[in-house]
Amino acid sequence: MSSGSVIPRRAPVWGGLLLGAIGIFVQKAGGVNYDAVPPGAIIFVVGAILVLAMPWAWVPVIGALISLFMVIGFVRRPDSLARLGEPGEFLAFLGTWIQVIGVVLALVAGIGLTVSGMRAGKASTQS
Repeated sequence: MSSGSVIPRRAPVWGGLLLGAIGIFVQKAGGVNYDAVPPGAIIFVVGAILVLAMPWAWVPVIGALISLFMVIGFVRRPDSLARLGEPGEFLAFLGTWIQVIGVVLALVAGIGLTVSGMRAGKASTQS
């Protein structure tokens, strides 16, 4: 796979991770209690950079693993789940939904691209 085709092909993964980071900053702007520089946003951005920069077929799984880690943390915090249904605190509500959409996108696309990339790699070694 040439590097020119990696970026658009992996866009759902790195894009989903960046959406997750944006969602965190929108929540922070809405008054959700985060550190000055939220660690989750850093993890999302570093993951997106790795997915963009590394050429190997298995790399999208990084996005899936980061997303899975974030989902586990999200469901363990009742206040996170509660924000999904509280549009009165609009920025917190919007940011939470942006983060959820990004995480789900990166999780599903990361798994799908990893599986298809590994299959393609396996098929090319058998030719």
